[in-house]
Amino acid sequence: MANDVAIGVFAYQGERAAISDWTPLVRYLNKALPEHHFRLENHDAEGLRKAIAGHRIDLVITNPGYYIAMEAEFGLSRIATLESPGTPALKALGSVVLARADRSDLNELSDLAGKRVAAVAPEAFGGYLLAAREMLRRGVEPEADLEELRFIGLPMTRIVEAVQKGEVDAGIVRACLAEQMAARGELRLSDFRVLSALPDKALPCALSTPLYPNWPIAVTRQTDPVLAKQVARALLAMTDADDSLNWTVPADYQPVHDLYRELRIGPYAYLRDITPEGLARRFWPWLLGMLAVLIAWIIHTVRVEHLVQRRTAELRESLDAREQAESRIRQSQEQMEHLSRLSVLGELSGNLAHELNQPLTTIGNYARSVLRRQDSDRLTPEAISEACSEIVSEAERAGGIVQRIRHFVKKRAAVRNPVDLPAIAEEARHLIVGMLAHPPEVLIDNRLSAHCAVLADARRSSRSCST
Repeated sequence: MANDVAIGVFAYQGERAAISDWTPLVRYLNKALPEHHFRLENHDAEGLRKAIAGHRIDLVITNPGYYIAMEAEFGLSRIATLESPGTPALKALGSVVLARADRSDLNELSDLAGKRVAAVAPEAFGGYLLAAREMLRRGVEPEADLEELRFIGLPMTRIVEAVQKGEVDAGIVRACLAEQMAARGELRLSDFRVLSALPDKALPCALSTPLYPNWPIAVTRQTDPVLAKQVARALLAMTDADDSLNWTVPADYQPVHDLYRELRIGPYAYLRDITPEGLARRFWPWLLGMLAVLIAWIIHTVRVEHLVQRRTAELRESLDAREQAESRIRQSQEQMEHLSRLSVLGELSGNLAHELNQPLTTIGNYARSVLRRQDSDRLTPEAISEACSEIVSEAERAGGIVQRIRHFVKKRAAVRNPVDLPAIAEEARHLIVGMLAHPPEVLIDNRLSAHCAVLADARRSSRSCST
């Protein structure tokens, strides 16, 4: 009994057209490999995908775009590439963008910005994607820059009719469709204008895009490797006599990968998520959370900064108030010290008068003695010298007393300098002894080392000692 082998075909033009196109291939394989029974299954894009996912088919025939997508999703492996008569497998498929001939404003694909464009479907390889890539290369984003992108579906002749009737400004169809319709008498090529026409000797048709590899035939992961090898060998052995279907070794589909990568679709759809907009759509909950945290942190920082500034101002005011209070206290202390010294001076005024009276009396006595000796002609140079010396000595003594009293009562700011404590103590002792009529015995016990000095106000220190 022959093994059943299912061939899944992408019937983009409908089941009837698919049967007409691929029945000769099934017939050939059944003849070349009689031990197997090959049968045809026609599917739309979604149906073909489900059939592969459900392991219901062994061989897949589809256009390059669907093959790239399902290769990445299901691990398809191509074993041959279709080679149309007179067309190399690597340069077989293209698209053309048509506009009415009377549309003089439409000459290049870049002129489509802000216009209405008709296409087959978002995933249609020759009916949209090839032209979409070329528009993108010319600075026109189909999904954003067109006034309207209308997907009409199959058959493609409906797109040509929409352009002809003025329902759209331009339409995207596969290459050679317009020439085939003209050959059948369905339209006149002179009624249409080809946008961004590209001459290519590999295809005798008008083109708006470069040419891409032809359809592949691929095996699924569960296909027996022996069967895959037998089918590949049989396909490569086909000749023009076998219903005009020729197959060649698997073509390089890197141009198709590049197209899908630039459009960020199919296996490269993840690239849409790498853009700022895509990342925002994908990670918006995290971004929202991070934004909330950032806002909270900013609010916290502003609040802390405000509190710090307010606290700093409060501390500055407190320090200013403290300095003012300390200044008032110092002024009060100085005033109290001054009043205290004046009070002491008042209490000792009698003794001060007695202290000053002694040198003044001595000065007067010496002066009178000099006058008496002069009157009696007994004034000698020695007596004059002695009297003058005593007068000078007593005058200096009186001046010293007055100077000490002035220093004692003078009100001045404190000036700190290195001072000799024993000298300060001795000066205070001398001031007290000199101011009192009957001074007590004052002894100074000096236990400081030589050259010992401290920072202090010498005059205030002597006053403090005296008080």
